[in-house]
Amino acid sequence: MLEAMEYEKRIGIEVFLTGTKGLGGKLKETPYDFIVDEISIEPKRFESAKYSIVRVRSVNWETNKLIREFARALRVNRNSIGFAGTKDKRAVTTKLMSFPTTVDKLMRVSIPGVTLLDLYTSKHSMIIGKLIGNKFDIMLKQVELPDDEVKEIVNSTKNKIIEFGGFPNFFGIQRFGAVRPLTHLVGKCIVKRDFKKAVEYYIGYPQEYEPENLKEARAFFMHTHDYEGTFEIMSRYYTFERAILYHLIHNPEDYIGALQELPKNLLMMFTHAYQSYLFNRILSERMKSGLPLNEPVEGDMVIPIGEKGVPYHGRNFEVNAGNLEKVKQRTREFKSYVTAPLYGNHPDFADGEMGEIERKVVESEGMEPASFIIPDLPECSSTGMRKEILSRVDNIETEIGSNWVRFIFKLFKGSYATTLLREFIKSKNPSAY
Repeated sequence: MLEAMEYEKRIGIEVFLTGTKGLGGKLKETPYDFIVDEISIEPKRFESAKYSIVRVRSVNWETNKLIREFARALRVNRNSIGFAGTKDKRAVTTKLMSFPTTVDKLMRVSIPGVTLLDLYTSKHSMIIGKLIGNKFDIMLKQVELPDDEVKEIVNSTKNKIIEFGGFPNFFGIQRFGAVRPLTHLVGKCIVKRDFKKAVEYYIGYPQEYEPENLKEARAFFMHTHDYEGTFEIMSRYYTFERAILYHLIHNPEDYIGALQELPKNLLMMFTHAYQSYLFNRILSERMKSGLPLNEPVEGDMVIPIGEKGVPYHGRNFEVNAGNLEKVKQRTREFKSYVTAPLYGNHPDFADGEMGEIERKVVESEGMEPASFIIPDLPECSSTGMRKEILSRVDNIETEIGSNWVRFIFKLFKGSYATTLLREFIKSKNPSAY
């Protein structure tokens, strides 16, 4: 079993499923190299209803900043704009969104790099998580190996994943910040009620692959803790950092209020990132222990698969000696998945060896269920749930050219394309993803 790269270990990923050599190369050389089309659950159509539903195609837009632009253009509250899932920034993405405005007003909005498709109205808005999955069309470039070797690596890795029934469902580096993987540390500080440290992680701690001017601003903040001085040198492009700094200039000790300057869904992401880190560590430990991912053992907690292949989260049931063979068969037929916890204020641990792994990881972090009830920042509170440890992929289409490989595949929601592609790439450089 190959060990993960050093930067991956920082986010809890310690191993690879495949033992093949890595292709290297780089993803997202341009946004058009990473095309994501959401497989949506469409709200029912109603004539002249409250919400305008539109499929939004955007190029090189981070979801929160795109929502802010729409909110400004339409003069609506950003929290009233609905969407099912966040998408990669450096990409061409298509996703369904809802707006509390008329179709006519929406059609008059003009945002660079954004196209509006298939507009209609509904009584219902889009809700986070209400999607089936995503279809990906991705180019890996700067592959410097001989063509025959590339073909061997691609085919061997692809065959291993297809035969296995999928790949480890790690949360990819994008969950934590691809260039700056610190969101889980912000989340841990919030859960620990160290709001000052959470702000420091968000504003300071420059990272290697960030732009030089941003690294300088972050380093200045860490050295001086001068809110006004940092605000002056922080690029206007980094609006969230500047919003926190502006608040602290006028309210120097109000770290909770400073964090509340951020969008609610971004605040939620901090806690979710920390839960994702714990999940990655638990999944890594399971793999290192030799327990299978693609079938259950006694003590495991399993969730059934519902309509359209979407897991029924929250309907956990335990595997015991009496039902083990039946559940193994259902898992082979992709009717159920083995799970690990996204630890929160209502944990549901497995039994047996898997339960020991789960408890050991949580205890090593000094966490209790009550830690995830955060009255000062209720948006950051989380009940938690159990999540599938194997991400199913039915087919991976590949095309190999001179110094590039194209990948086309579909994934269910909650799975990361970069987590699949890391099995092919195995790059030592996080900026490759």
